[in-house]
Amino acid sequence: MSKTSLIENNFSLKCLNHQKAQAQYFCQLPQCQQHRIFCEKCLNDFHSQHSDSICHLSKLFLLLDEKSLKAEQILQSYYNQFKSLQEHFSVTIRGLRYMFGGLSNDLLELDQNQIIQFLDQLIHFDEINQLYRDQVESKLHKILEILNQIFSKLPLQDIAYRIPQDLAQKLQKYQNFGQIIKIYQACNQKNKVFIVRL
Repeated sequence: MSKTSLIENNFSLKCLNHQKAQAQYFCQLPQCQQHRIFCEKCLNDFHSQHSDSICHLSKLFLLLDEKSLKAEQILQSYYNQFKSLQEHFSVTIRGLRYMFGGLSNDLLELDQNQIIQFLDQLIHFDEINQLYRDQVESKLHKILEILNQIFSKLPLQDIAYRIPQDLAQKLQKYQNFGQIIKIYQACNQKNKVFIVRL
């Protein structure tokens, strides 16, 4: 059975403006303030100015398939970008740890040139740390703000029946994502104290 015949046989939607009329169309215009699903009379009364954005209900599954495919491609692209960013971040953190972490034990074993290089690196650490705070941390906050805005626009309460329980728990954790920044800031403060002790 095709999706079109599935809609015709199982999709019995009423027009919200004309309760006795069968809904036959849907509107794709984002700015439209009228009901999205409607009958023939509404097509003429409310949607005639943007008839190019009107489709028959039989096209609903095609639109859903098209948007689902596009969304999956975009989300995969976002995932790949964030994964790459995470890998770069991990390499940077490992490099900083290698350069500045726990070297006080090795200090006595260094010759004078190595000690001078080490001192130079310690002095430049403040510049690196300042650059990180000014650039990276502010951008992370901005990304979190953007993600929270996107998340707030998702009508998750309307589709809760589709969300598996473990995903719902992860979404709850995500809403508390700001805590991660606080933890990071506390760790960053501890690193500053550690460097001062060196």
